[in-house]
Amino acid sequence: MLRAGPQSSYVEVDEDLLDLVPAYLQRQRESLVDFRAALVAGDLAALRSKGHRLKGSASMYGFRELGELGAALEVGAVDDLERTLDQMERYLATVQFRGRPAS
Repeated sequence: MLRAGPQSSYVEVDEDLLDLVPAYLQRQRESLVDFRAALVAGDLAALRSKGHRLKGSASMYGFRELGELGAALEVGAVDDLERTLDQMERYLATVQFRGRPAS
């Protein structure tokens, strides 16, 4: 089970991606509307597809916990999907990041 509380530390992002992160996180915040609409419509295929894409993109940027939430949406039981979206909303409202030198 993923943590339900706010993020307690910074996510370290490659400095090469640092300028892209604010827009990426904003797009994910905006995508919550689409995730919730798919859930309300009962479109589990769309919800799982969006979860799969989130899992991949979050991992690329270094947001492990957000990627785990995407994975949970991809395979989650119907009863858990709303709770996972609530966790995603809290995460996106509290996540902080800073740069780390590119490897």
